[in-house]
Amino acid sequence: NAGTPLYSWRVVILPYLGPAEQELHRKLHLHEPWNSPQNRFLLNQMPKVFGSPADLDSFTTNESSYHLIVGPNTAFPPGKSVALANITADPTATILLMEGRMRTNKLWCEPADVVASPALFRLANGSPQQLGGNHAGGVHALFFDDEVRLLPLDTPRQELEAMLRISH
Repeated sequence: NAGTPLYSWRVVILPYLGPAEQELHRKLHLHEPWNSPQNRFLLNQMPKVFGSPADLDSFTTNESSYHLIVGPNTAFPPGKSVALANITADPTATILLMEGRMRTNKLWCEPADVVASPALFRLANGSPQQLGGNHAGGVHALFFDDEVRLLPLDTPRQELEAMLRISH
C-alpha cells in the first residue's frame, strides 16, 4: 500500500544497537518489504533487545515487548511524522515507548504498532487488547526525557491518555 512503511522502526534502529544487530541490518534488503522472499530470514531472528526478560513468550512468538503507541495527538500520528520541535508537552511527562505483554500477532520487523484505544488505557493484565505489565504492579514506559518509569497498573485512564499526548 502506498504510504505503508516497508518495515518496523525496530529495523531502522538496528545499526545503533550492537555488532550482531548491525550485521542483521546489513543483510536486509531495505528496498523490499519486511516479508519479501529475500527478507524472510529475519522473521525468526528477533534481537534479544526487543524482548523483555520478563516476557519470555516474546522470544518464541518473535513479537516485540516494546511498543510505540500510535494515534492522533501522539508522537506517532497515523501516516505522519512529528518533528521533535513540535512536541510541546513536558518531556518528563510524555511517553515515547511502552513495554507490555500485549500480543499483537505482529512480528518484530512488521510495520505495525499499537493503536491508542480505550481498552489500551487500562493497564491491568489479562485482556489481549490491554498493554498489560511484564512486571509486578506495572508497565514500564520510556519518556521523552530518556527516563524509564514504572506506571502502576491502576494508573487512571485520563492520566495515561495525557501522558501519550504530545501537546496540551
